[in-house]
Amino acid sequence: MTSTLPPCPAHGATMQLRQGRAGAFYGCARYPECRETVPVGLPGIVCPRCQAPIVERIAKKSGKPFWPCSNRACDFVVWHKPHRCVHGAACFGEESQAAPTQDDDAPF
Repeated sequence: MTSTLPPCPAHGATMQLRQGRAGAFYGCARYPECRETVPVGLPGIVCPRCQAPIVERIAKKSGKPFWPCSNRACDFVVWHKPHRCVHGAACFGEESQAAPTQDDDAPF
């Protein structure tokens, strides 16, 4: 069985999936001597600007969820949950309810 857990960016030790008050995150297995953490991203959804994982966060004032890039130097943010489109790529707009169909009785 191969591990899908990321290595610690500080020293390469394995990370452990942990649960905090703000949600799930990866924490270094050498805690408390190493306090390095990595956010858990949405599976298969990466930032179109820097290719870092997209994570879910909750706005402090409104309590609404939003999805920023996990790279804090990048300013990419979306307010609709990213999803996989029909063509397999990540889509960052609202999910459409149904694909538009062509009506045979349409006058145009």
